Amino acid sequence: MKYLLLFILLIFSTLCSFSQEKELYPHSRAEELIGTWTIISQRLDNLEITLTDCEKQSHFIFTANEIIENYYKIYDGRCVILNSNKDMYTIKENHIIRKEESDLNNTFTIENDLLTLTFTGKDEDGTEHIAVIILKKTKPIEYIK
Repeated sequence: MKYLLLFILLIFSTLCSFSQEKELYPHSRAEELIGTWTIISQRLDNLEITLTDCEKQSHFIFTANEIIENYYKIYDGRCVILNSNKDMYTIKENHIIRKEESDLNNTFTIENDLLTLTFTGKDEDGTEHIAVIILKKTKPIEYIK
C-alpha cells in the first residue's frame, strides 16, 4: 500500500511538472503549430491591410515538418486559390526555418488560438520591411448526426 501511494504521488508530480513547463514556455512547442490557421489580419510596416471576405479564406497548414500556404483572391468574379506555396520547415526557438527560404527571418508566437507570424526582410533597394500576419486556429468541422 505504501508503494502504491508513493507511485501515485510520483505520477501526479510528473504530470504537474509537464503542465507547469507548458505554462512557463507556451510558445516554444512546435506541436502547437500543427493544424490549419486562417488569416484574420495583415500589416506591412505598421500599415493595416484591408482584407476582403475572399482573402480571409487564405490559410496556412502546418504538419510536423511541412507548411502549405493557400492565398485566395477574387478572379473572374470568383473566389479562388490564386497562389499556393509548399515548403519543408524546422523550428528553432521561435523561428520558422524554411528549407527553400532559409534566409527569411520569420518568427512566431502563439497565444490562445492566435498565431502571429512576423517576417523581416529587405526589398531590392535595401529598405527593411516588417510584415505581420495574424491567424486564428481553425477548428475541425463537427458533423451533425
